[in-house]
Amino acid sequence: MGRSGAISCATLERWFEQRDLPEDERVPVRGNTRLALARAALEPLTDRLSPTELDRLINAVALVFGVEAIVGTRDTCALDVESALDLMAGSTQALVRQALVEAEGPQAD
Repeated sequence: MGRSGAISCATLERWFEQRDLPEDERVPVRGNTRLALARAALEPLTDRLSPTELDRLINAVALVFGVEAIVGTRDTCALDVESALDLMAGSTQALVRQALVEAEGPQAD
């Protein structure tokens, strides 16, 4: 297991160790780097989405990259690296397209 795999396992172990603690007693096991990366990548959409819509999209996109997405695509789906990356990118693109469609509202025919 490489360094990133060891870090991911340690993070999951810390999460499981705290799962029964009340929310206000838990120590965060991960930073918000993923949200910051998603926010930076989606920043060009600030003029097309409301703050609420943008925040929702940022949170949705955060689900399709990172350790959870890698575990899901590689272990659960048994995809090779290239296919896993393609799926994560395609999922992100679909989320962005849908957010833009919803922001535009109903179209007159």
